[in-house]
Amino acid sequence: MKADVIVIGGGVIGSSITYHLARDGVKVKQLEKGSIANQGAASRASAGGIRLNNRDLRELPLAKASIKRWESLEDELEADLEYIPSGQVMLYDHRFSIEILWRQAEEDKKMEFLPGF
Repeated sequence: MKADVIVIGGGVIGSSITYHLARDGVKVKQLEKGSIANQGAASRASAGGIRLNNRDLRELPLAKASIKRWESLEDELEADLEYIPSGQVMLYDHRFSIEILWRQAEEDKKMEFLPGF
């Protein structure tokens, strides 16, 4: 097959790019040195990172769109992705002052008032 696009990597990001291009009719080839979804470096580093809190404000539009996408992805793929939107727990220890904890909580609260949240 002659490809219009070649995607390097078969983790979450590469597989998502390949899926969306193919779905839209692009001739795409995906190359992976191991096996598809083999717990590659980027996929392993971001496992379970579907969240809004504790993000840079510049990331929020993408984070919001990602959460909305996950809500319908199981139906689209006809697969159980085991997605359970359950929130996030962050642990702090003695290396962090209580002031840092409260400041982060206040920053996270600001997101509630952003349009579309």
